[in-house]
Amino acid sequence: YNSYNNYLFKFPMEFLSKEFMGYSGKELVYFLTAAIGTIVLLKVIKVVLINRINKMSRRTDYTLDDLLTNIVSQAFKLPAMLLLGINIGLVFVDTGNRVGQVFTYINSVVFGFYAWKVLTAIIDYISEQTIARMDDDNTKADVSMVKLVKRIIKLLVVVVVGLFVLQNLGIDISALIAGVGIGGLAIAFALQNILEDVFSSISIHFDRPFKEGDFIKIGEDSGVVKSIGMKTSRLETNTGDELVITNRELTQARVRNFKKLKKRMITFEIGVVYGTPVKKLKKVKDIVTKIFEQIEVVNLERVNLMDLGEYSIIFEIRYEVSSSRFIDHANAKQEINFMLLESFEKAGIEFAYPTQTVVIEK
Repeated sequence: YNSYNNYLFKFPMEFLSKEFMGYSGKELVYFLTAAIGTIVLLKVIKVVLINRINKMSRRTDYTLDDLLTNIVSQAFKLPAMLLLGINIGLVFVDTGNRVGQVFTYINSVVFGFYAWKVLTAIIDYISEQTIARMDDDNTKADVSMVKLVKRIIKLLVVVVVGLFVLQNLGIDISALIAGVGIGGLAIAFALQNILEDVFSSISIHFDRPFKEGDFIKIGEDSGVVKSIGMKTSRLETNTGDELVITNRELTQARVRNFKKLKKRMITFEIGVVYGTPVKKLKKVKDIVTKIFEQIEVVNLERVNLMDLGEYSIIFEIRYEVSSSRFIDHANAKQEINFMLLESFEKAGIEFAYPTQTVVIEK
């Protein structure tokens, strides 16, 4: 019994004093204790955090808890915890510069990878929430644009993380960035017009001056927006043909969007012949007022004798169409014109047209 106790007491002391591959037993014990303790501690932290997040999610309707759970799961993967445990353990071991440099490289690659995973999870969450909040007016093109921007941001994250890893691996990235910069400038110069159209398309989708289905006018051209692509947009004109316009032109031009108007204000003139009695001229306002009272979608604002023109006495009429539909405006205008012709004919008021009176003396 005494010899057994002596063996149990001597064995740890002998182990601590021995060397294994150049490291003392004491250093190995410290290393294993620190590494295993770190891994266990990280595992406990992961479980506690996920439980807390799950409790929070039961009390709220937010989906942020899904993102937090994903981030914790990605950050506390076993390889990452194992590597962190080894790094903590190596603090108690004199490994030398070479081994330390190797682990610096491994740390850069592994933690760069997990940083990319976490950032990707955040980007995916933001894009999914953006798409989920889109209303019925948003089109498939808008969803595609969000996904495109997500891919571009992910690519930028890969580039930034990759450069960070390369720098930690001892690679001089300044020359690499300079070379990529010169090549990028050459490519950007060659693709200048295309890139302008692409960025204009992104601007249109986010600024939303118009969307598919809107009736717009650009200069002398007008039509219904059928699609908004990466380089060009397509309009269906009133004659039925398709008009293709570059997105750069659309962002640089003045665009009138008729879909967004709630009402139309119309001003037009009518001319009455000279020689019409003043008494009849004063009846014009009453005649026009009665006409507008019979049409539902219009509200008369004013009727004024505005000018004594070269060929006629000019009245100006201004009214409001309460509908935004062009067909309602056209139908109302037609009714007004027919009723003006009928009413003026009954009242004996003659419309004017350009004439010239020639007096011949004998």
